[in-house]
Amino acid sequence: MLKTIAFSAAALLPLAQSNANTLIGDGHIDLNLGYSAETGFQATGNYTGPSFPDTVYSLNAAVFHLDEDAQIVSPGDSLVGSGFGDFSILGPQGSDAWLIDQTQQPSVPWLGFSGYGIGGSHNGATNDLAIFDGASIEISFLGFEGPAGAMFGMWNYGVFGGLNPVFSSHHDVMMASDSFILNNGQHVHYAWGFSEPGEYTINLAVNGTINGIAVPTGTFDVHFLVGDAPPAVPEPRTTAMLLGVSALGFAVYRSRRAR
Repeated sequence: MLKTIAFSAAALLPLAQSNANTLIGDGHIDLNLGYSAETGFQATGNYTGPSFPDTVYSLNAAVFHLDEDAQIVSPGDSLVGSGFGDFSILGPQGSDAWLIDQTQQPSVPWLGFSGYGIGGSHNGATNDLAIFDGASIEISFLGFEGPAGAMFGMWNYGVFGGLNPVFSSHHDVMMASDSFILNNGQHVHYAWGFSEPGEYTINLAVNGTINGIAVPTGTFDVHFLVGDAPPAVPEPRTTAMLLGVSALGFAVYRSRRAR
């Protein structure tokens, strides 16, 4: 799920929100970043997998679905002594958690980042990001919306399996820099972890400088459904009734990273 980022001279320009309604539960997806002077930064989703033909789509058009194929048992802090790191961001040891691993797994969406540029793909990168200082941009974690009590983290693994945090919703559980550098033409994957079932929106920003001058920041959201997919949409009257009940019974909170 991706969304086009539109910019003007404002310092922080969120994209317009729209309903996300296509579940993506498998395949290789890159959150692809590009840039032009006319439109500013753009983020699109490049999808390759069994459910659809090779597709480029906007982030607000889909939700990444993590079902039982992505469900794991959290190791919590049980691996600290063996040097593999503290996975408590997934919840206490023995609790249910959901994972997009750094390496592709069957029937789980494999979500990564790429700097192929507008119109770029696995078949070749444009040079959109080459105009930035260092031919690179910075992607940052701003916060997330999700189920009450939920935690979210993104990381990669060291040479010997150690945990290298990149994004963290709770710095008191897992400290992270909450940003990383993406180079022109680069393609990279991380592990994404979720501690609770429910709906998540991950809020990200992209920054860069050209000749020492900062380009206006852009923001984009990535949407997830963790756990069981919702049932088929009922008739409109029933839908309205269910929405009224849901508004009373479902708690959603916005976290700006507990520290």
